[in-house]
Amino acid sequence: MFIIKISMPKIFRYIRLTKHALDRMAQRGVTKKSIKETLKNPDTVVSSSEDERYDKRFGSKRLVVRWTLEKNTAVVITVYWQ
Repeated sequence: MFIIKISMPKIFRYIRLTKHALDRMAQRGVTKKSIKETLKNPDTVVSSSEDERYDKRFGSKRLVVRWTLEKNTAVVITVYWQ
């Protein structure tokens, strides 16, 4: 597990990366910086009863970050490129 502290009023203040998310980051070449940028300034937001999906374009690819909220922390479940 990895926790990043950020300045994000309103929804959450911290980002926690699960082991699964860390594994997918390594496998798919996703950086902590790109996750933070996606969560701070998404291009697309899709909410469901299970999780949140934030997407952001980086060059020709779109990063998808799926996460849930626990108190004041965004818990990142998985990340992938589309």
